[in-house]
Amino acid sequence: MDAANQFQRTGKRMLLFVAVLMICLVNYSPAAAGDSAAVDARTVKQLSIAETQHEIIQLLIQKGEYDKAITELQVILDLNLPVAFEEAIFKEIVIVTKKLYESGQKEHAYEVLELGFNSLKTKDFRARVLNVKAGLLKRDGRLDEAIQTYKQEVELREKKTGK
Repeated sequence: MDAANQFQRTGKRMLLFVAVLMICLVNYSPAAAGDSAAVDARTVKQLSIAETQHEIIQLLIQKGEYDKAITELQVILDLNLPVAFEEAIFKEIVIVTKKLYESGQKEHAYEVLELGFNSLKTKDFRARVLNVKAGLLKRDGRLDEAIQTYKQEVELREKKTGK
């Protein structure tokens, strides 16, 4: 029964990831943007790779091959998708982080957040990664580190707004 529930949750996460990618494709398609190069063939290929990589990552985590899962996540991060797809990348970072954390692989989860932070381009999503990290640090009882990370998030958001 537990395996069935885990399978169902993984399926829902995959469905969410695919849905976000599809929404991005619709919202940033050439017709929506009025630009024939908005989502070019290269980007479509990259999105297809990202979707497949998501599946590989999930399976590797399920098998307990955490280092390999992180290596496969790096493939997604290295695709250098357009900024329009940052939300989907952010969500993938969070999904992988959560799966690793729930598997007792806390340091791997923190590593994923660090990789994600360094790969994201927009300050908003970088700040959101810091927020996730601070929440995990708080949950782990690492309160001073959590406070510092929350402060980094605020500082990054203030830079964004020009304060």
